[in-house]
Amino acid sequence: MSEKRKTTPSFVCELPMRTSPADERELSIRLESARQVYNACLGESLRVLTLMRESRDWQCAKAMSKGMGRTALFRSVIDRFDFKLSAFDRLAVA
Repeated sequence: MSEKRKTTPSFVCELPMRTSPADERELSIRLESARQVYNACLGESLRVLTLMRESRDWQCAKAMSKGMGRTALFRSVIDRFDFKLSAFDRLAVA
């Protein structure tokens, strides 16, 4: 049985924004653009992750017992597929 977490007193204060129609349009455009970039990066990262996990080196590393050799093999697959945050940053900028 898990212990209950202690909660601290908190509150939420919601303030309405006073925006003009032009401001609302600009915010809507920017939020939609951000959503599209986020989803594109997420989709690409999931695609690359699937390819990584299907690779023979990944399967071999997965079958190995934990240790430095296994870690090094996983790292080499990650490097080969360039599965790093910087790669997805470049995708978002392009």
